[in-house]
Amino acid sequence: MVVNGSKCELALVLAAATEKSDFQKFGDGYRLITKNVLDVGFGPTAMNPEDCRASATAKYDLVAICTEHNLTDYKMAPPRKAAAQYALLTVSSVRESAADAEEPGRKTFMVERMQMIEGSDNVSTCQRMLGKLVHARSEFTFEGTKRDRSAWGDDPVTPLSSAKKVRKLSLSPTDASLPGGS
Repeated sequence: MVVNGSKCELALVLAAATEKSDFQKFGDGYRLITKNVLDVGFGPTAMNPEDCRASATAKYDLVAICTEHNLTDYKMAPPRKAAAQYALLTVSSVRESAADAEEPGRKTFMVERMQMIEGSDNVSTCQRMLGKLVHARSEFTFEGTKRDRSAWGDDPVTPLSSAKKVRKLSLSPTDASLPGGS
């Protein structure tokens, strides 16, 4: 996935749901779909919590796969008195609808994890915290050898499932067996 020109595996998104989630049976679990979600954002592009209304523009959809046990952790339902329900999302990919779809170019976020945020004061605090993280990341400069690079650097990430060589570990971690070992 590419976010703001950088390759990444996951993205952190602050979102506001303006409608209830719908779910469908999906194998042994459920496919949860939340339509008309707003990307609240943080930093200079942040929306005020008061502006997160059902009539706001730039809406997206969320899709999450969950089990019967964690269905309530992913189900978004805005309270009646509030305009939206807020959540911090970990997004694994973004899909765009085809040109011949009902709404061409509409984006769908595939959600890995979700943490609900209660109260507009907490949303503002979360926006400030995320803004500080973005600033810290943009100020980070690496000086060292390639071996010393952090795991969250800009190098392409190779998943463990695509390892080229696998070797079987022996019973004894050293050349000789340890005393009392079988």
